[in-house]
Amino acid sequence: LKVPALRTPSGDLLIESLVISEFVADQFPEAHLQPTDATERAQLRLFVEIFASKIIPNIYGSLLSARAEDQEAKKETLLAGIKAVSDELARQWERPSGKGGPLWFGDRFSLAEINTVSFVNQFVAVKVHRGLVIPQSEEYAAFHRWVDAFSQRPEYTQFSVPDDVVVEKLKKFLA
Repeated sequence: LKVPALRTPSGDLLIESLVISEFVADQFPEAHLQPTDATERAQLRLFVEIFASKIIPNIYGSLLSARAEDQEAKKETLLAGIKAVSDELARQWERPSGKGGPLWFGDRFSLAEINTVSFVNQFVAVKVHRGLVIPQSEEYAAFHRWVDAFSQRPEYTQFSVPDDVVVEKLKKFLA
């Protein structure tokens, strides 16, 4: 059995967190976790895809890299991914559904946060083990605003893993 997995009321087995989170959002539309507008749903999916393709593999890639040159290249690629996420957040906050931020839907969690924020605290391992510093500059401003906002929310704080535990657990990826 693959984890995560969810058995639906009809008996079907769903796997993969993105699929399960969309299924749950569809089953409970009153939670307003995703837009009802097709274009806005596509924009949310694009954000999650940017995060999943440009952030997650480079967190692990920077840890798995044995050579210093490769580690630096992965960190630069990771920073480029963070900038892409920051740019997409800034675009979303200009849309009516973004309500000016600081979360995808302005003041409330959405599938954008549900499917991404658990990876953000993994940056601490890249910072400790590989020296990652996310600049406090305009190009990363939306990203920092978003992290500051969700990291104060009980939806995150009740389930986040302490930094020291993350650093220790991700040691197994060190080359």
